[in-house]
Order: sequence, then structure tokens, then C-alpha cells
Amino acid sequence: MRWLKPSKHRDKPKLLSAAFSLFCAAIAMVSGSAFPANDLPEYSVKAAFLLNIPDFVLWPEAGGNRRQSKRICVYGDNPFENYLQQLIETKSDDSIELTYLETLTNVVGCHLLFISQSEKNSVDNIIKILGNDPILTVSDIGEFARKQGMIEFNVRDNKIRMLINLNNTANAQLKLDSNLIELSTIVN
Repeated sequence: MRWLKPSKHRDKPKLLSAAFSLFCAAIAMVSGSAFPANDLPEYSVKAAFLLNIPDFVLWPEAGGNRRQSKRICVYGDNPFENYLQQLIETKSDDSIELTYLETLTNVVGCHLLFISQSEKNSVDNIIKILGNDPILTVSDIGEFARKQGMIEFNVRDNKIRMLINLNNTANAQLKLDSNLIELSTIVN
């Protein structure tokens, strides 16, 4: 995989199609049947994105090894219900540790921090506490990526899109795979 450079790989459409197929299969398993994407609960789709994003990120302590275990943390009210846990069980993936945080005192060790809508008035303080630690911040709070966050889930035309701030990810020494970048809107 290429990092931070657009991929010119000839098989990219095949790879993206295969990845999308796996993603749809995971969603269908969680929902109990195969529904069109626009019939799925919003947070089941966001949960699938959240669990797959670490596959496209290289953390500085990983030393090139993307297969190490990842700790995904949710801070604030849990909007995902049980979708995250169901997807982890469906993937039979013991490399993902899911943690729900009530305070930021346990944020050390989180690779990805999802900041819930319930914390929209605290985002500035949360980002200040994190500093430039290599923690990928993700949220669906409006303007999150344009301001201080890294990845924002944005709903437009009944589709969930990712907005990415590459400056903020670079400041935290995180490298994003070009496939993730190409599927997103850059908002530096």
C-alpha cells in the first residue's frame, strides 16, 4: 500500500470493489439481512467505517506493522448501540480492543478516539489534552475535520462521507493509506 500518495495501481478498482463487498457483507451480518445501504441505520454504517479505518493507518510505534492490535475508544455517549461489538464478533477479530471512556484519563493507549456528539462543546479541550499524541480522532460533529479533528463522518445526500484533515494527521505522525485518502474529501 502507498502512504499519502495517490495510487496509480491498475487493479485499484478491483481492490476497492472487493473491499466494498466485504464492507457490505459485514453490514448485512450486523443488520441480520441484506438491506440497501440507505435502509441501514446510520450508526451501523459508521461503526463499520470506524472498525475498518485502522487498516488504512500507520501509527509511529507500529514500525511498519499494521497488523498489531488496535484499541478503539469511544468518548461520550455511545451512539453505536451494540453495532461495534457485533462487527468485532462478526470479523472474529481479536486484534481490536473496544473501550468506552467516561473520562480522558484512560485515553493513553487508544489508537483511534471517536468523540461523540455529546462532547461537541468540549472538542477544543479534548484536542488540547491529546496534543500531538498519535491518536486518530474521529467524530460526526459538524466542522470537526475543518477545525481541529482528523476524520469527520459527514452525511450528505443520504450517504456517509469521510472528511479528512491531513495536516492534523501529519502533526500526530499518523500516515494514511492513499486508498483511504482517495475515498475521502480533504479539508485542510
